[in-house]
Amino acid sequence: MIVFKQCDNIEPFGKSFLEYHPASGGDNESRRASMGMNLLRDLHNFNLSEDTQQHKWRIQKISIYPGDQGLDGSEGLCSEEELYYKERTVVWSTGRFVRKAICSFSMRTSVQQAFWCSFLISKNTGNKTRVETESGVGIVERSAFSFYQKNGWHYNVAVPFAVEKAWPIMNGVLIEYTHSISQSSSYGGSAYRKKHPILFSILHPLQEVVPVIQKKLNTNKVSYVDNTDWRVVHVSIDPSFIIIFDTLRRSHSIYLIRRCRNEEIRSVMGLAEETTQSTTIMSSMSKLTLSSYSPSSFSPSSLFRSPNISKLSTSRLSISKPHSPSLSRRSPKIGFGSRSHQSTTPNQSRFQDATTSMPPDGLTPLQPDVCLDQMWSESGNLENHRASKAFTTCDFCLQRYICLVVPKQNCIKCIKFEETNDKMQLVLGSLSIVYGFDAVNVEARNMMLVLETKGSLVLYSGVMKIGEVFLNGITTNVPLASSRRQSLATTAMMTDDEMQDMQLSPVQTVQDMEGDDLLLNVLSRKGSLLSLHSNINDTVIIETVANEYIRVSVPAISEDYILSKVLNALLYSLPRDLGLNLIQKWYVMKTFPGNENGRSEWDNFCFCLIESFGINCDLYFFKEYDNGETGRYCAEDTKRHKKTDEPSDEDWNIILDSQIHQLLDSECCNVLNLPPTEKSNRDTNHSTTSYSVEPSAFLLRHIGTVLYSLHIIYNELILDNFYSNSLRPLSQLLMFLATQLQLTKYCEMYKLIEPSLWNTQYESVHLSDTIKTAAVSQIPNKPQNLFDWCLNILTKKEITPIVYIPGQTNLTINVAVIYCALMEGKSDCKFILKKLCAGPRARNICKDLILPNIKCKNLTEKLVLLLDHFGGEELKMRLPNAILIPVLEAALLTKPTPPLDWPKSAYSLISRPDLKQQMEFEYHFIESRLDMDGNEFSLRSVKNPKRSLDGMEFVEFDEALRLRFPNDKRTGEIRKLLCTSKPVLINMVPGKIKTESMAIEKREEILKSTLPRSMALSVGRGAFSLGTCRPLPTEPHPIPELCLWGRVIRKQTRVDLGEKGEMKTRRIWPDFHNGVAAALSIGSSKHIDSTWILNHRPNSGLLVDQLTPSHSGFLLGLGLGGHLEKCTEEILHDYFSKQQELATIALILGYSAAKRTTQNELAVRTIALHLPALLVPTSTQLDLPLNVQIASMTGIGLLYQGSGHSHMAKIMLNEINKPAGPELDNSGDLESYSLAAGFSLGLICLGKGTSSMNSYEVLDSLHHYINGGLKRAYTGTTQDLYKTPSVLVHDGDSVNTNVTAPGALVAIALMFLKTHNKAAVDLLRIPDTQKNLEYVRPDLLMLKIISRNLILWNDILPTEEWLLSNIPKVVKDAADTIENPENSDDVDYETMLQAYVNIIAGNLFSLSLKYAGSSNKMAASLIKQQMELFIKYLTSASYARYLQLAGRYTVENILSILIVALATVEAGSGDLEVLRYCRYILIGFNNSNKNKQLYGSFMAASLATGFILLGAGKYTFGTTNSAVAALFMSLFPKWPIHSSDNRYHLQALRHLYVLATERRVLFTRHVDSTEFVTVPIEIELNDLSILNVQAPCVLPPLELIRGVRLKSERYWPISFVGCEIETLKKILAKSSTLLLKLRSGNLSYDQDPMGHHYHSDTVEKEVGNTLYDALLERKSEKRDTAACKLIQANEIKTFTFDRHLHEFVRIIFENASDCRTHPVEFKAMMHLSTAIRECVSQDKLEALSVHCQLVNDVLVKPKASLTPKIILGVKLIDKWLDNWKYQENSIRFLSIEIGRLLKENINTALYDWMKENKDIILKYLNGQCFTQLSQSNANMLSSIVVWYGLEHGCLEGKTMSGSSKSEIMFKLLSIGLNKEVVLQLSNLI
Repeated sequence: MIVFKQCDNIEPFGKSFLEYHPASGGDNESRRASMGMNLLRDLHNFNLSEDTQQHKWRIQKISIYPGDQGLDGSEGLCSEEELYYKERTVVWSTGRFVRKAICSFSMRTSVQQAFWCSFLISKNTGNKTRVETESGVGIVERSAFSFYQKNGWHYNVAVPFAVEKAWPIMNGVLIEYTHSISQSSSYGGSAYRKKHPILFSILHPLQEVVPVIQKKLNTNKVSYVDNTDWRVVHVSIDPSFIIIFDTLRRSHSIYLIRRCRNEEIRSVMGLAEETTQSTTIMSSMSKLTLSSYSPSSFSPSSLFRSPNISKLSTSRLSISKPHSPSLSRRSPKIGFGSRSHQSTTPNQSRFQDATTSMPPDGLTPLQPDVCLDQMWSESGNLENHRASKAFTTCDFCLQRYICLVVPKQNCIKCIKFEETNDKMQLVLGSLSIVYGFDAVNVEARNMMLVLETKGSLVLYSGVMKIGEVFLNGITTNVPLASSRRQSLATTAMMTDDEMQDMQLSPVQTVQDMEGDDLLLNVLSRKGSLLSLHSNINDTVIIETVANEYIRVSVPAISEDYILSKVLNALLYSLPRDLGLNLIQKWYVMKTFPGNENGRSEWDNFCFCLIESFGINCDLYFFKEYDNGETGRYCAEDTKRHKKTDEPSDEDWNIILDSQIHQLLDSECCNVLNLPPTEKSNRDTNHSTTSYSVEPSAFLLRHIGTVLYSLHIIYNELILDNFYSNSLRPLSQLLMFLATQLQLTKYCEMYKLIEPSLWNTQYESVHLSDTIKTAAVSQIPNKPQNLFDWCLNILTKKEITPIVYIPGQTNLTINVAVIYCALMEGKSDCKFILKKLCAGPRARNICKDLILPNIKCKNLTEKLVLLLDHFGGEELKMRLPNAILIPVLEAALLTKPTPPLDWPKSAYSLISRPDLKQQMEFEYHFIESRLDMDGNEFSLRSVKNPKRSLDGMEFVEFDEALRLRFPNDKRTGEIRKLLCTSKPVLINMVPGKIKTESMAIEKREEILKSTLPRSMALSVGRGAFSLGTCRPLPTEPHPIPELCLWGRVIRKQTRVDLGEKGEMKTRRIWPDFHNGVAAALSIGSSKHIDSTWILNHRPNSGLLVDQLTPSHSGFLLGLGLGGHLEKCTEEILHDYFSKQQELATIALILGYSAAKRTTQNELAVRTIALHLPALLVPTSTQLDLPLNVQIASMTGIGLLYQGSGHSHMAKIMLNEINKPAGPELDNSGDLESYSLAAGFSLGLICLGKGTSSMNSYEVLDSLHHYINGGLKRAYTGTTQDLYKTPSVLVHDGDSVNTNVTAPGALVAIALMFLKTHNKAAVDLLRIPDTQKNLEYVRPDLLMLKIISRNLILWNDILPTEEWLLSNIPKVVKDAADTIENPENSDDVDYETMLQAYVNIIAGNLFSLSLKYAGSSNKMAASLIKQQMELFIKYLTSASYARYLQLAGRYTVENILSILIVALATVEAGSGDLEVLRYCRYILIGFNNSNKNKQLYGSFMAASLATGFILLGAGKYTFGTTNSAVAALFMSLFPKWPIHSSDNRYHLQALRHLYVLATERRVLFTRHVDSTEFVTVPIEIELNDLSILNVQAPCVLPPLELIRGVRLKSERYWPISFVGCEIETLKKILAKSSTLLLKLRSGNLSYDQDPMGHHYHSDTVEKEVGNTLYDALLERKSEKRDTAACKLIQANEIKTFTFDRHLHEFVRIIFENASDCRTHPVEFKAMMHLSTAIRECVSQDKLEALSVHCQLVNDVLVKPKASLTPKIILGVKLIDKWLDNWKYQENSIRFLSIEIGRLLKENINTALYDWMKENKDIILKYLNGQCFTQLSQSNANMLSSIVVWYGLEHGCLEGKTMSGSSKSEIMFKLLSIGLNKEVVLQLSNLI
């Protein structure tokens, strides 16, 4: 009999929740009033008829965190989820003891089913697409399926037929078609019925339903599942199979569910086209959507799909996301889940007509996704009935079964099965029968609970019966065959395996009871059991005939960890049948009614095991005792029972002879200063018991196997710190079994490990020689001991393989593998590990051993990785420190220079928190929220009138900027130069202006002259503030004001030009740039989503038609920052529908930049609507602004960047030569359009040349566009519009190279970037004669030079020789003779000088692109030299002729090019000289009002100013192909003349430099204090040159770096060399912050710039002297202990920031002076102080805990408290220190002095005890036994035997009187004892 202890009533949470749900109807107030009424009213109103909609519910388990799977299959802590549905409402809740609703759904029609399911759904993250498994709830209605997720997303799928039932499968759903009444008949008429598919699948919630195909057993033929006689019984997810019952053949079949293969799809698709009888049920998705679907729309053509329509485009399924996916606990009345389901149920007769129709012409059948592969079929028999449900179960040996519950046959059919290694096939075995009409799997216990017809419950493990469940008061004679309950029982049978729908009825309240009383009282008045339902973990839900549900808990196999491991080991080693019999017997004994008699679980198991051996014990001799403090166990003799209640002397004698008295007597007497208790007078031979044996016992012949299996587990548990002190019961059992087999060495080992067993003696039973010989032959002569095995490796002795049990001895395997690494020349660990032979048919219990294959540079790294692989910190906690000493020392030696490709957990093992956090890549750049005055900074400060936002507030609190530039105010100066939120100050000189009108005109004139500067500053501000702000989700991100008005200094008079007319037009693009700058300041943030973006619209309204230019720019900035891709399609559509030019430009460019290189379909389609070149010729001509077309052209290039897409490249090539017109409005700014086409062509073929196109045609066309010639026919899609010349615009017959040449040149430059293509370079020859130069526009010469240099990338050098090498000789000569033109009358100096300056500018621009962000001094010096020259052109009178010949506009434009080029080289460096140049240009180098600076000049200067500290100094520019292309497009050397100038270059493209930025600015931060620090960094370049810089700093381009090293002795070293440069790239991209950790005894460079703080050398010497003094303490009795210096808390603070260590030292040594009067305590304090000094001075705090433990065990505790485990640990440490050392002169984890000190103290303690207890030692050496040995003496005896390696009875036969000293010494030496030990023992004897 088995008793279930725990039970309680269960009621679905959804039922009570639905009472408050709005969909339930009724008045809520009346509901509240009636809550306390009697339940009889509900019973009276409840109708059980089939017409009434029943409540249904199901539950499933959810894992909170995983756990190790034990014998009973337990898997850690789990919770529950519940689905409850009634009529049209579904409630989804979670929790077991405390329930809460997740969400609720109100459907349009009645809910047929609700279940949990999952799908594979693609998600876009940046430029990558990943597929994730998304779980949720599937809801089935009559003709629809809906899928809901917790995050609020839901999908609706229309089903074009009535649904019978749906079944979740792995990542999908199967749908069963409803069978008509005529078709559901099981007899006759099937031959005349029309066949059609009955099973369909959905593998994605956005796809249509498709039919399922089948493959018969042993055939290759596939067909649709169209047998209408089939009924689905069960669908399993893992493993994936389906069980089908054939109502005609009366048999069950099992099919494997898998994806269709290609050949199967081709076969079945061809079959569907040829036959008319087996036409497939196809979806009408090619024409059908949810909004248009109706019963009348279903037709034969809806069964097929048009071949011209793709599957994706035809699946117009509804998807939406509710805003509130969860329920409020305070408002249970509200249900969430917005409905978008719009389909209705099709007419059934129309459906049947459709199934018999021929496939319409031109339509193809749907492609199936799922195939059913037949695995097994039952033989047909008329007596077979359909199974009501099915499930999978497994037994204790993990043998798996498929169980079919057939109630009409009163049986459960169990089919054994196994999965193949690849999990792709099922191998089914024999069929077994278990009798019962209902059953359920108890997954957590590896059992099955069966309900028999008589009403009793029986537990099975697989097909083996465990026992009946004891339930008192159950009626068993209920006539199930004829009663009214038969129909209810039939309908209540569930077909799901793990989660069952349950019909509900009112549940009566049960009073609070516990245990068996509750179960018996509850069930005694409920009547018979009706059915069993799903289980969660170890619980099962039982339904009674009273329609009440009770949750009962199935007891575990074992509650004890040690016993669980023992049982698992026995199941592995014993034959399967014997193992199952043993578990069965044990489980029945454990759960037997009334077995709670005070025995522990272990006691019962021992009694069961011994009985299984046939050894009949007349008394129970194992008794567990726990004193509550030490956790020790003892065996209490219970042989004599008390006959009467009268006290007697015998009772006292029994107490005196008990082992608990023996254990505690000596200790209590010592504490209370009492004399030892006298011994009793009764017979002391009570510890032996006479046993008899039953030869026929089923386990007797395997006694040796049991002993050895338990011994292996015993060795495993000895290593486990968690259980090593609780092994006395197991030791007793092992000693008893070893005694029966007369294995004396095993008995002695157990006594040594558990000294309390010295007094225990067992009498062996009489075993036959056959049994004994067979048992002993399975066991090695010498017992396996892990400590001795490790000692043999450390002393390099011969070792034997370690025997292990897979899955149960992980610690043993871990230790063996770690120590195997120490063996020289033994790289394979398998030779030291030997698997215990498994019992017959027990192979499923454990998996084979898989050893780690770790390859490292040296042994220390390998040991650390092995420790991390085996569990890391957890393994360190479980294993003894002595065992781990080799690994701990290896970790200490690896600590300075560990590799950077380790897992982050490995860095915790070596105490490098800096590297651990660094490798997590989660340590983001922390920005303070305080300003310089210590006030909290918030964006809300904009409301303060005294403080306005300018978009650069980060300067006030950026800690990194202060660290980089602590001694100057360059950041403040840049902020001042780029500020646009303050008015212009106008200085009016008093006295010169006579009238007020003149003053007003003068003020307005001055203001107009400053407007170009004010309008251009926003461009540079965006670069300066790039990524410096982390917006809050609750605060809008402000756009600073663009202030274009002025204020007179003295009078404070406002000067404003207004915002009408020309002024309004002039500020459109400046406002746009202002919005871009505001958005660029936003860094990466998870809070930015489509809602956040939408809230920034003007007035935050969707109905606002006007979008401001600043908001349009804001959108572009978001796109460049990668945030715009989070916008939904609806929001994008709404923006585009406004048809505003700037907003459209911003969205196209921004979204294309966010989706760069992805060829995103949505982006391409959107752009195609705004670019006529991508539209079909017959499309409607749209009135599209030219700037929108330019942005669209550029967007195509970004989307297809680097793809080499030939079609798009040809279109862009044609668009370079697009004709003007056909209307006047579209004829302007063609230069910008052609340039954009060239950029787009270059981006598509970036660095690929003409590999994807005809090389000759492309180069010929580009040459034609550059050099001109007769026009060729335009071949674009709109060519018909240009056949008739425009009456307004006429370009002539020749190519207008002024329009086409720039685009062609940039296309060639980007296509052949860095390729050194000779053919491309030949197209870019510079004319070398004056005549030819006169035909080339000077600025085109500059573009040719730039293009040529970009192709010949490696030839660019930062030298003056290279700068002048590209200039033709005729130009050089002319430039040299400008000042003396007497002899050069035929030279056109204007042409020559303009060619000269443009070539120089082109060379320097190319130079800046190659050395972008490198801070190359030679390149910067070369540009500065030319800048000084051009500034003289503009300002010096001596260069007036140069200015006259070159032209002011040309010089000013070139100066703009050079300032940007210089800033590009020095990007992010904060160079002051570049800042001076920028300030010079921004302030204005023209003092004359006649020559005003151009808007483009200010734009270039402001952009250069922002580049100086790009992104607050955190960013710089890269030199990859994509970065060079982005910079070329952004810094195109043609700057605008005024603020509305877009003729040559679209101003929006000026911000594309963001795409070229990269984080190469390295910041350094202290990991403990989290403060930025300055440290020296050494950078090694590829040319082996060395750069020594001070971090924070800007690193050179990473492709030029060979290694980066921290060059400081104050910090733990870190370096990036070789492949570790990739790790540095990740760090820079994530946070740009390198975390550092200070060494002990050092301060940072900010705290100690000169390094005056002392180091730890002197302290190490002091530690060494202290240790040496400690060793001499015994020899120097006159040593003054009062003079010893103890460590102080203040002394520790100078070495470490660890506050825990500071507090530890303070508590321990606060009152240390009081211990001087106690020598023992003071000595321990001295040793502890020495250990702390050593650990902190050598920076090995991880060794402090080991030191403290050793000091406590050896020095602090009394000598008598030494235990064998302590002795073994010290012995291991001593051997390690004496025999092993990884490196010469390296730091040891434990110093040799400490080892010698421990050894000396142990030797002294043991020798002193031996002198006092000589008789005990002699008794042991002579082989005698002990009966009255106290616990302290037992501990010391075991410690001596372990320490010296003595053997029991080694002097047996050598009498002390008759043997000489030499004979005794020779005998002791013969057993391998040390000479010193032999001498001590011989003198003692």
